[in-house]
Amino acid sequence: GASMAKLGEFLVDGRGIEKKIEEGMKWLKKASETGEVFAQTLLFDRYLNPDNHDFNAKKAAELIKLSASNEKPTSMATNYLPLAKYRYYELLSRGYGIEKNSDEALKWLKFAADDGQNNAKIELAYKKAVGDGFRTDHQAASILFEELKSDGIQVPLFYNKNLNGDENQKTKLPCTDIWQDNDLLSTPPEKDQFIPIDIEFSHNGIKNISINTRNQTVSALVDLEYSYRDYRFLHDVGIFPYICKFPAHTLWENQPGQAPVAWGPGIEALNVNGAPYTQTALVEINEYGVVTYRSKVSADFRTVLDLKSFPFDTQSVSLNFGSNINPINMIRLTSLTDQDRNCVEIKLPLSHEWSSSKSCVSFSKEWRGDNWHSTAALDFSIKRNPFYYVTKIILPLFILFLVSTSQFWLKWDRLDARASIAATSLVAVIAYQFLIQDDLPKLPYLTLLDHIIFLTFIMIGLGIAEFVLVFTLVAKKDRFFSFSLFGLLPVRKIGPEDLAEKIDFHSRYGYPLIWLIGASILMFGPVWQWSSSVL
Repeated sequence: GASMAKLGEFLVDGRGIEKKIEEGMKWLKKASETGEVFAQTLLFDRYLNPDNHDFNAKKAAELIKLSASNEKPTSMATNYLPLAKYRYYELLSRGYGIEKNSDEALKWLKFAADDGQNNAKIELAYKKAVGDGFRTDHQAASILFEELKSDGIQVPLFYNKNLNGDENQKTKLPCTDIWQDNDLLSTPPEKDQFIPIDIEFSHNGIKNISINTRNQTVSALVDLEYSYRDYRFLHDVGIFPYICKFPAHTLWENQPGQAPVAWGPGIEALNVNGAPYTQTALVEINEYGVVTYRSKVSADFRTVLDLKSFPFDTQSVSLNFGSNINPINMIRLTSLTDQDRNCVEIKLPLSHEWSSSKSCVSFSKEWRGDNWHSTAALDFSIKRNPFYYVTKIILPLFILFLVSTSQFWLKWDRLDARASIAATSLVAVIAYQFLIQDDLPKLPYLTLLDHIIFLTFIMIGLGIAEFVLVFTLVAKKDRFFSFSLFGLLPVRKIGPEDLAEKIDFHSRYGYPLIWLIGASILMFGPVWQWSSSVL
């Protein structure tokens, strides 16, 4: 098994021989089937690396379970068993590729710590210190941290000062001392190579929503919140608990000539035009080392609106957040334990053009730069109130069209008056279209409102064609025209003037009716979908 695992490793990495990933994977799988923990570890890394095409967290979890449970490890794999046990704990405790099981996870954490795995000892020390899953035991936590310290692993400053003596002699550690003489806080917390740090992401509401249909942007003020645990921030708050609060820039942003004090996940608004404005940015750190970021982020978010049904449209909008610095193997945005906090009601003014639903957080990954990144999207649906467009655009267009049909009520010999009405109406519609341009989106396709505008142009054009036809007929004074309905009625002869009168008579009512029928056909589908959509 060990030799097959080594061959598979060399082939996958191209170490000393030609790189052949598929053949190498075959050898690793064969070695894994023999119970070779080293091969299972390599496959785990392969499946849990988001940059690989065969990324599969579920397969990785199945393999690491086999490795952690291996009772007959080979000599080559002995050093990999503690790591396998810790990794199995990580996946179980977070439900990453496997069903979450906190009790089972704690058992494997203890196994890994007993085997000397440093990350497991850090986790166990932390949990014993804060009473997370275990009985609070400061003495046991202190012993574990001392062991880690002797191995060159950085431990929380709190344990350097306050857990090495009598419990009753502990002193309160001020907030400003949390990172004093703790230079390594600027580096990421200790973690497995491919198992990310969970960032529990949520928001407390979205306000000041404004949708710019023309530019396809959504302006919004997002009350943002996310948190994660960093054991290095453990501190003593004395008898009365309190939360240390700092402006975010004092911890996470470069000061002139200085490096950031502490590592931060670097979450920011992604699909924005320009730089977002952060109204409030505070970092809160409680005594358990839980770091919580709260801010109000105002930005213009880019969105893709489907405006074919405009102004009877319903849109799905996403405000995206994530890190451009830390890839998905470093941080994973995930939901809070309290699922109800992932959906927040959005309230808009009654006079607002849009009505909206709850905003819920969804999580995914996307490729940016050279890596996969975890993304949180604040998704919500919005439904346009079309009253403005119906009363200020569609209705005036119909009235302008009705004005153009007034020519049909004039006698056919009023050439100057009829031509004036037709031309003036056409110019009025063209001028009106320019007037409403700022209210219309610039798109490579036609919206419902565009179709109605074009219908108005076409009908006015047909009205001009009608009076041209009438005068052409009247010009043929010595001719008579014969009519018969498909041979069913006797042939009738009619003079040009009488025919012109009949055409005008039918046009008076037919043209407005045709416009209404055409507009109704165009609007039926979009209006039906709009009225039946429920937010």
